[in-house]
Amino acid sequence: MLRFKHPCRRRIPVGLWAGLLAVLLAVPPAAVCFGQAPAGDTRAYTVMGSSAVDGGNIEKSRQQAIADGQAVAISMAVNDLVPVEVRVENFQTIGQMLYDRVGEFVLGYRVLTEGRFGKVYRVLVEVTVSLRKVKDQLLSSGVLSAGKPILPRLLLLIDEQSLEDPSPRYWWHTPGEIRLTYTQETMQQVLAERGFTILDPAAAPGEHPGVVIPDPAELNDARAAEAGRALQADVVLVGSARVAVAPNTMGAEVRTFKATVSVRALQVSDGQPIATVSREAVAVNADHRAGARTALTSAATLAAEDLAGQLAAVWSARRERVGTVEIQVQGTANLGNFVHFRRALAALPGVEQVQVKDLAADSATLAVTFKGDGPALAEALMRQTFTGFGIRIGEVLADSLQVELTPAADGQAQ
Repeated sequence: MLRFKHPCRRRIPVGLWAGLLAVLLAVPPAAVCFGQAPAGDTRAYTVMGSSAVDGGNIEKSRQQAIADGQAVAISMAVNDLVPVEVRVENFQTIGQMLYDRVGEFVLGYRVLTEGRFGKVYRVLVEVTVSLRKVKDQLLSSGVLSAGKPILPRLLLLIDEQSLEDPSPRYWWHTPGEIRLTYTQETMQQVLAERGFTILDPAAAPGEHPGVVIPDPAELNDARAAEAGRALQADVVLVGSARVAVAPNTMGAEVRTFKATVSVRALQVSDGQPIATVSREAVAVNADHRAGARTALTSAATLAAEDLAGQLAAVWSARRERVGTVEIQVQGTANLGNFVHFRRALAALPGVEQVQVKDLAADSATLAVTFKGDGPALAEALMRQTFTGFGIRIGEVLADSLQVELTPAADGQAQ
């Protein structure tokens, strides 16, 4: 009878390491989006593991074959999450993760069949892998951010005027709940598909109660940029959407609807405009509500696609003007703390990218693309609040700093 067993935590035999890395680079990635785990937090892989027979110790050979199968399953999980070109670029980092920490990602296994074949012992094993843990490790090592375009975090402040109501509607003036307009909802979706991070409008009154976004009549560039800085956006998109009935008609019911979406992109660091767009779209429909919505959605899609190209170009050029600060991090053995630290670091205003240059058992070296120097980055880190741990900043230089992740003492504020 097949039995569900706990993960084997034996280290991978050195003789099997070359084959494991060959699988890592050879197996094509599954059809999933880059940086997104397949559906669910776990996945079962049926794989073959093998080991050279070690004298007459069949049990030892069997356990090594099972460990080999588990390592192959982990490599397949990585292949599901990371494109081949990124696996090649991060060959050493991924290799260290697989070699040292296989047991942390395996939830269990079942040996389906096994046997000795001459001087080799083989097992066919079903390995259940925690995709969530694998993804967290890839994030902590910087692999999932490798090769991704550097794009700004966006806050959208778009008001919309409908046919039924001449007064503009906007999400930050909805009593009791956040209700996105057709225009903002469409633009957020298009920009997110292009790789931009869209800040959640609900976070303004919820997570940041002190942030006050004025009504559109008062929403000048300076006030919009101020709101963006408070919510840690890089760019604020401020604009309006208008729709009207055009003169063209057909029969007694069919009407033409024309929508115009105008948006300006402001860099929150200085409030200066870095991109502008105004796009129009027309829809024909006998239903006034449906026609107006179609026209607005079409104009919003065109505007968002135009802005995506402009912002990507601006941010790419801007990256060439920023510098790199190297952070030596100690205390990374607690993976959860390290993941939290890296996410908080990547979310800091002015931080463009965080890459892992070196990863050891309890330390790491991070290269941070940052608009500023080491002291400015250290000051920004000191303002952050971490759950379950704190940071101790040591030597701070213009292009580097030292950080130690320290457990929070009992009763200490977190």
